[in-house]
Amino acid sequence: MSADTNTKSPAAMLRPAPRVTPETKAYWQAMHDGKLMLSECEACGKRSHPPQGICAFCWGGKVKPRFASGRGTLNSFSIIRQTSDPSFKGRVPYVLAYVDLDEGVSLVSNVVQCDIDRLKIGMKLKAVFEQTSEDTGAVLFEPA
Repeated sequence: MSADTNTKSPAAMLRPAPRVTPETKAYWQAMHDGKLMLSECEACGKRSHPPQGICAFCWGGKVKPRFASGRGTLNSFSIIRQTSDPSFKGRVPYVLAYVDLDEGVSLVSNVVQCDIDRLKIGMKLKAVFEQTSEDTGAVLFEPA
């Protein structure tokens, strides 16, 4: 069965907005502005997502924000065909995916604007952003 993701009406597609804290405000604002923020450790040089105050690898306390290119590769995916969550009922079927960013970081997101039958592990993706509130956004991916 072929299905194009993200073809529902805007009202049916409204994503729930995240809870913004002082620690996450810059991250959500960056997504709202169409930028994907990572953190990079000044001690070991590794990057992580979501951005954190300490390094997830060496526990170093000096991390700085870095913006990702938004390019990545589809690592794995699952097609979600049922949900009991009202926020996602208008989205089924939708694609939940692990995306490996070109910067070496992996994250979970959705693949949109792609016929489900055309999804292939290893396909190149690019980030697209969807506003979820006045101050926040979500990163999604579509074929590059």
